[in-house]
Amino acid sequence: DYLLSEDVECIWFDTETTGLNWQEDEIICISFSTRAGEGFVVPILHNDGGELDLWPLWEGKMGKVVDILQEIFGSDKPKGGQNLLYDLRMIERDGRDEHIDAITAFGLNVRGELRDTELVHHAVAESLPHNMTSILALCTDMPFYENDIKHMKKTMAKVPDEILHPYSAADADGLPRLWDAIRPIAEAEGTDW
Repeated sequence: DYLLSEDVECIWFDTETTGLNWQEDEIICISFSTRAGEGFVVPILHNDGGELDLWPLWEGKMGKVVDILQEIFGSDKPKGGQNLLYDLRMIERDGRDEHIDAITAFGLNVRGELRDTELVHHAVAESLPHNMTSILALCTDMPFYENDIKHMKKTMAKVPDEILHPYSAADADGLPRLWDAIRPIAEAEGTDW
């Protein structure tokens, strides 16, 4: 209800996945934010001692969770993220497609204007690194939050929930901060097309 309320101008989101293969890898969680200082995590898979299983609360209710996610992503509200091409591919892939072998391929339809903080950063600082941590350090006062996870970023499926969820929420929190810091530069330079 909150994400779809009139109080929210843009729904910022991020996914944490088991890898980069959009056909096989799983979505572990989806995080949302609407403004700086806020991050909400929707767990999809649960790390139970290194093995990923469906989040226990969703047992028998995953269809309802997918319906709610579709309502959010299918709304006309603008959606934003970092490297949206990847997140959109993971969100929109459909398990009914013969080439997709992932249980978290929900086939969600994302609507609304898209805002990509990485693309805007490319427009204003083409030769600098475009990873989220670097941009946050350069452009915002958000403190570094990757200490507990930096050595595990290539093996997210093994990260315990109690470490992964705060990290994912921080990623979502950083998105509106980045947009608010970088977009005015692009507008002033005329590179915001």
